[in-house]
Amino acid sequence: MLFDLQSKIAGAFLKAFPDELDPISAAAALGSLLGAVQAATRACGELHGQSEEEYLKAGRRAVEIAMRGLGAL
Repeated sequence: MLFDLQSKIAGAFLKAFPDELDPISAAAALGSLLGAVQAATRACGELHGQSEEEYLKAGRRAVEIAMRGLGAL
């Protein structure tokens, strides 16, 4: 189910940016975004006493970092 969703999102990236992305780069872009959020929120969870706001802040920061990196595509 997760892989199906990732494929659909990568397809949406490809449709939104047809001149910049091919299927491989769309999948890589999605992977970098999801991986960044997953790693940042996991790191946040390893800290004791993190509030929901801290998790959201970590996720937002991860998206910001991933998006800056996507400019290299």
